[in-house]
Amino acid sequence: MLFSYGRYTTPFQDEGCSLPDAFLHDVVQLWKDFEDLYNLLSNETPTPNASDEVHLKGKRWIELFLRIKSDGHQRKFVTPYMHAMVYHIPYAIRQYGNIKQFSCQGVEKHNDDSKRNYFSSNRWDAPGEIMMAEHRLELLQQYARDRRQYTKHSSEYWHQGGIQATRSQLRESN
Repeated sequence: MLFSYGRYTTPFQDEGCSLPDAFLHDVVQLWKDFEDLYNLLSNETPTPNASDEVHLKGKRWIELFLRIKSDGHQRKFVTPYMHAMVYHIPYAIRQYGNIKQFSCQGVEKHNDDSKRNYFSSNRWDAPGEIMMAEHRLELLQQYARDRRQYTKHSSEYWHQGGIQATRSQLRESN
């Protein structure tokens, strides 16, 4: 069976996978509600009652998460992020409006780069090496690389068969 709910479709076939429609409906609804919450949190200009909406929708989302009867949907799997979404993010929206300004994307990128440098280092002091590399990058940030000048010497090569001659010479040599 192929369960479809609006534009959402789950690829569960009849081949040994017999899940009840109510379960599939709840899983699809969970993702739809998460999409609504994400769009609400991503809004550049939140409405005056956005904090209350986030609280209520987040609470309903966690209740739906717990209602799904599956190994991964138990109370012990409610993460601190879920708790923060329901009880702390609405406060931040009331205080600051748009919460996109608190995105940790830059910190995560920095962490990824530092981990990559740490594990690719073959020196004794990898953390020190990372700090020195960051300092060099900070110092060089004000300088920009100049583009290399290129002047085409012979345009006949491209227009009068030079490229085909080179390709045929390569084929003959192989």
